Amino acid sequence: MKKLLFASVALACLPGIARASEAAGDDANAIIVTGKADGYKADNSVTATKTDTPLLDVPQSISVVTRERLDDQAQHSMADVLRYVPGTTVGQGEGNRDQITLRGQNTTADFFLDGVRDDVQYYRSLYNIERVEILKGPFALIFGRGGSGGIINRVQKTPSTRALVAAATASINTFGAWDVAADINVPITGKTAFRLNANYEDLANHRDFFGGERYSANPYLAVDLGRWKLGLSYEYVSDDRVTDRGVPSIATGAGQPNRPISGHRDTFFGVPGVNRTGLEAHIVKARLDGELADNLNWSTTILYGDYDKYYTNVYANGPASSQTGTVALASYRDPTQRQNFIAQSNVVWDIDLGPIGNKVLMGLEYGNQDSANQRYGAAL
Repeated sequence: MKKLLFASVALACLPGIARASEAAGDDANAIIVTGKADGYKADNSVTATKTDTPLLDVPQSISVVTRERLDDQAQHSMADVLRYVPGTTVGQGEGNRDQITLRGQNTTADFFLDGVRDDVQYYRSLYNIERVEILKGPFALIFGRGGSGGIINRVQKTPSTRALVAAATASINTFGAWDVAADINVPITGKTAFRLNANYEDLANHRDFFGGERYSANPYLAVDLGRWKLGLSYEYVSDDRVTDRGVPSIATGAGQPNRPISGHRDTFFGVPGVNRTGLEAHIVKARLDGELADNLNWSTTILYGDYDKYYTNVYANGPASSQTGTVALASYRDPTQRQNFIAQSNVVWDIDLGPIGNKVLMGLEYGNQDSANQRYGAAL
């Protein structure tokens, strides 16, 4: 019995010896191919973390949506972007603004542009954006108030002195919505460049009476001052569209949760010609980056925005009656005028302590926000 067992083990080992011999022979003739796979991967996040640190080394969950992905998936709004990002949910925003939920925290204010707060309630376009960074989890230590569930940071396209580039895009969907955009980069000298992004959108979807238009333009001048780089940007935004609060709910029985009313996917529960929202915005930004000394970098961003917004909402004010088939309506008007002035400076010090490399971040921000907001009932 012992002899039989020994023979079985020996026979079982023989194929392994043969395979090892074959593998050794294969390694001697191995051909190694090195390449780079196509994809949407981003390696670093500068403005979101305020340091030029590889994402792999940042102890926080960060999703980066690159320009290539925005173009390939025809994403035109924050809602389009966040539908493909885990840990985020898109809200209705009363039909007049971006509203999101980040890790269970609902917010309309945790939006940033190049690391500077952009908390006005409106729909943000992506025509002049290089990438969108979604930082998930508490970030109040770096970004101040809010940020308990995370923040959304848009990184703006900047001019380049490398080459003259002109690009234009156009798209249309099955609902009849269409848009055109242009992106022109012009090197002026070896140290100065100008970039212009412009966009026009004609809005439409499956809902009755919905429509609108949005157009924007963003000229940007960049100057290389040697150890320092200066960027000057101005953006104009005009957005006019129908406010649509969607469909009401209907009772399903005592003690049961309501459900969305069925059979009215296209029905508009507002008043055509009354439901409207409009925005006109002027946004000026200056950014200065440079070296104070070796391994000591300074950046300052100043943003001023003037926003004039209004919206009138007529909406279903409660569940529909299953007996009468009717639903009560309510309405309100909400004009807002806002001026934001935010100045932010950051110093990053790269220092080695023995074998360990460290980045020390120090920052200061001043903000002044002047808002005049009225909300009152409107007669139908």
